[in-house]
Amino acid sequence: MRKYFNILLVLVVVLAVSMVACKKAPTAVANFSTEEVSPPPAPSDEVKNETVKPEDTIDTFNGRVYNSGGQKFNVSGEIRYYTASIKDGKVIIETYNDSTFNDKNNSEKDMVFNVSGSGTSYNLTPESKNYNIVIGGDVVSVGDAKATFKDGSYLTIVFKWGGSYAETTFTVKSK
Repeated sequence: MRKYFNILLVLVVVLAVSMVACKKAPTAVANFSTEEVSPPPAPSDEVKNETVKPEDTIDTFNGRVYNSGGQKFNVSGEIRYYTASIKDGKVIIETYNDSTFNDKNNSEKDMVFNVSGSGTSYNLTPESKNYNIVIGGDVVSVGDAKATFKDGSYLTIVFKWGGSYAETTFTVKSK
């Protein structure tokens, strides 16, 4: 019986030593595969940290979708979330209430902005509904807004109402 116990003990020790040795340096046992393993594909909403150049235009961001990072806004008396899509030279602002935020089929396209200019700053003029937005307690109109791309990952829209400004930063959601 003691013989079997010693054999079992030796096997456990050999196994433990080989596991430790394989973690520290490749051995013939650990280096059994020379096949190149490619990393898994990046998720579609991975943030790309690219720099926006002064010569970039709105077309640089075509196809991007940004979201407001869970910030809630009071739109005409109803609490909403925002996404901003860049498509065909336009920034399309969509809002979702609590019940439709995760159901994009029920989304409402409340505001669509034509984008003019070049560089990293774009003037926005509404071409559809004129909603009022309450940000930080101040009512701001979408009638006078400017979008700024600080880098490839952030879109900042500054809304102006009277003499006051409110800034909303959207972070990249997908490409």
